[in-house]
Amino acid sequence: MRFTLLIFSVFMYQFSYSDTGANSGPARYNDYNSYGQSYNQSNGQWSNKQDDLTRMTNELDVLVNKAEKARAADPRFLRDLKNLSSRYKRQWTTEILFDDFRDGDFSKNPVWKLVEGTFWVDVRNGLRSKIDPASHVSSNKKSEEKEDLGKLLLGALLEELDKKKDKQAEKQPYVNAGRAVLLNKVKITGAYTVRTDISSSMSAGRLEMVLYQNDALTDGYKLIYYPGSQRGLELIRVTHQNSQLIQRYNKPVKLEDNRSHRLEWSRDINDQIKVSLDGKLLFSVIDRSYRGNYNGFAFINGGGDYSIRKISITGR
Repeated sequence: MRFTLLIFSVFMYQFSYSDTGANSGPARYNDYNSYGQSYNQSNGQWSNKQDDLTRMTNELDVLVNKAEKARAADPRFLRDLKNLSSRYKRQWTTEILFDDFRDGDFSKNPVWKLVEGTFWVDVRNGLRSKIDPASHVSSNKKSEEKEDLGKLLLGALLEELDKKKDKQAEKQPYVNAGRAVLLNKVKITGAYTVRTDISSSMSAGRLEMVLYQNDALTDGYKLIYYPGSQRGLELIRVTHQNSQLIQRYNKPVKLEDNRSHRLEWSRDINDQIKVSLDGKLLFSVIDRSYRGNYNGFAFINGGGDYSIRKISITGR
């Protein structure tokens, strides 16, 4: 019934605009018809109604984009087709997770689990986590020093270094073991959209957003934000053995302006992953490494001061 309605709407819209506007020349409509033939040839054997409708609206989007470039139809008609496609896409969207942290407690409704480090909720900025970026480096060096000095039996010197670092930590209570991890064990579909309203207050460090398939936070994807860096964002494929770069946005991404920014990370049923900021597409890539469902989502603060005012995850 939905497909019949959608097709009927397309034809009715085309009929209503066919006699108006400056872009109704025969040559242009001939080009538009060729796109329609291309669309018909691209139909496959679709498995179910949800995939059928999703693929159909995706094809319609491609068709409209081509028609726009060729000026094959009235712009108002193409605009309305876009709106129609978006409306039908939203019908198959299911809310998986939503939290705006207004209740002041991330441990319930929905339940977030603090694995290590410090996260908290403040009234003005939502979910917060703050780590001196230098402490992330120093904690790594510290562990290396322990191992080396242990081998050299210089325990006394190591103890003295630990005392000095403990005194520094007392002056900066937000400095912890070098990172903070907060996760939500929610089942997430293979096709998803993650939207976070986020701000940053330090021009150094890194914030990781993780979709994982096991409790070790591996077998999945990481989207990493680097404040103050020329590599603004990276999409990483993570396994239990290593990690691989999939795509990088090689420009600074500046969230340190006392404003909240909408970071959107999505993957569709055709395995196309898109990342956008405030409505602007930053990159798009196809990756088929992890096509199944995910067992949860995590924030990892690897240095920096971040505020998450809202997060929503939807799926299909």
